[in-house]
Amino acid sequence: MIHVKTKFERPDADVVSRLAAFSSATIHEAQGRRGALSSRIKPIDRSMSFCGPAVTVACAPQDNLMLQVAIHYAQAGDVVLVGAQEMTEAGTFGDVLGNAMKAKGIAAMVTDSGVRDTQDLIELGLPVFSGSVSIKGTVKETLGPINHPIVFGDEIIYPGDILRGDADGVVVIRREEAEEVIALSQGPATTTSANSSSCTTTAATPSSSAAWRRSSRRRASWSKTNRPHRAGRASWKALRPALWRAFLGGFLGMVEAPCQWQGALRCYGFC
Repeated sequence: MIHVKTKFERPDADVVSRLAAFSSATIHEAQGRRGALSSRIKPIDRSMSFCGPAVTVACAPQDNLMLQVAIHYAQAGDVVLVGAQEMTEAGTFGDVLGNAMKAKGIAAMVTDSGVRDTQDLIELGLPVFSGSVSIKGTVKETLGPINHPIVFGDEIIYPGDILRGDADGVVVIRREEAEEVIALSQGPATTTSANSSSCTTTAATPSSSAAWRRSSRRRASWSKTNRPHRAGRASWKALRPALWRAFLGGFLGMVEAPCQWQGALRCYGFC
C-alpha cells in the first residue's frame, strides 16, 4: 500500500476564490444541507476564515509524525486536514509547525485533535481549526496515509475536496460539484446587465432555476390546499354573536353570584 500520495487533482484557484465569497452556512444550505463537519471543529479565533483544497492526513492518537510529512508535500493554498481519531487530549499542532505552514503559504490547518500555543498562532495569522486546545505533547512514531480518503467530522473527505471554514464551522464541497454549489449559493436571483439600448436577464444556472421553480410550485400547492374555506369563514361569522352572548351571560352571572362560580366552571367544562 502506498502511504503517501504526493499528486492529486486540485480545483482551479478561481473556483476556490469564488467559493470563499460565501459563508460556510450558506454553502451547507445551498448543497442540500450536506457537507457540514462536526460542530466541535471550531477556529481558535472567531476572526479566522479560509477556503482551499484538502490535503488529508491520518495520524495516530497523540502522534504527529505524518502531519510533518504532509506539511512537506503540501502546496501554497492547500488546507492540511488531520484526522487523529478525535484525540482531544493532545496538542498535535503548535507554533513551530505553524511557522512552517505559514512559510509555505498553506491556507489553513484543520484537525479533530487538540492544538496548543494558540496565542502565538493567532498572532501568526494562520487559520487553525481544532476539536480542542490542549497543552499535552505528542510523539513522532507511527506511519499513516497521506492524501487518501478520510472520515473526518462525520464526513468522508477526499484529497482535493474544497474546505470552507469561518467562525461558524467548516463545510466540505466536492471538487466536481464546486461550480454547481457556487451557482446555488447565489440563490434564485438572476444576473441582469443593462445599457442604454437593451436589458438582458440570464438565470444563474438551469439547475438552480429548476429548483426554485419546484419550490415555488410547492408553496403555491400548499397555499391552495391550506386556504380556509369561504363557507367555513361565513359560518364562523354567523356564530360569533351567539358565542359572545353565551360568554358574557355566563361571566355576568358569575359576577352577580360568586358562589355559583364552581358550578359555572363545571358547566363550561373547566372542572
